[in-house]
Amino acid sequence: MRLALLPGGSVYLDKGRVVTPGVDVGVRVHVPVWSALIESDDGRRIIFDTGMHPDHIVHPDATYEGTKSAGLMPAVMTYNDLLPNRLQQMGVATNSIDTVILSHLHWDHCGQTHLFPQATVYVRQDCLDTWSREVNPRVGKRDFFAADTYQFLPDAETAEIAPGVIVVHTPGHAVGHVSLIVTLPETGAVLLPVDALPMRECMDGTSHGAGPDQAAWKASRAHLLRLAGEHDATFFLSHDPNQWPRLRRAPHWYT
Repeated sequence: MRLALLPGGSVYLDKGRVVTPGVDVGVRVHVPVWSALIESDDGRRIIFDTGMHPDHIVHPDATYEGTKSAGLMPAVMTYNDLLPNRLQQMGVATNSIDTVILSHLHWDHCGQTHLFPQATVYVRQDCLDTWSREVNPRVGKRDFFAADTYQFLPDAETAEIAPGVIVVHTPGHAVGHVSLIVTLPETGAVLLPVDALPMRECMDGTSHGAGPDQAAWKASRAHLLRLAGEHDATFFLSHDPNQWPRLRRAPHWYT
């Protein structure tokens, strides 16, 4: 079992408006965007989240141009940030990826799913149902497969999707949002909370986190902190610009 973090560029945004409500409002920062590659003990190659669509390389505001959120969070992305190129750095062929798990269907987490047509793509059904009703349709035309090509994750609080890989239901930021616990032989347990706890301020309670359902977010935060204690897990935060430089990134592995 091993895990690699695949850089996918960054987003330039108002931290307090988008990620940490009430903390650093008006402060613009570059927040990292990344995916995870997991090689499980049963021989599977899993991608967790697929980052931003390639359109953002030449058009940073590709997702939100023409909407009320235009200019709110432009992407910073190069061709090196495309997942096939990051995988090549790891010596991994794109067509060898057999499983894609999507934490949720926001634009910076699922934009390259179409580059893995051979893989089984998992998402929670409530997440997909909500996306089909509520998300900017311009995003959907570009970032997603047809709805019937997805497989649904178990409707459970926790579920083992592969040996040592546990999916955790963590709604609040988005309906049907999931996080991941990966247990590695040397590093130990690693918790990838994604946008349930994207920055330190959300984890330590300084900020209540961004999302439409604050009660669900608070319950998810408590659930993740409890699981981290039970598993003695280390958090790898999805959008924390202070932690990201300290994390080991592709082409290096956590084992």
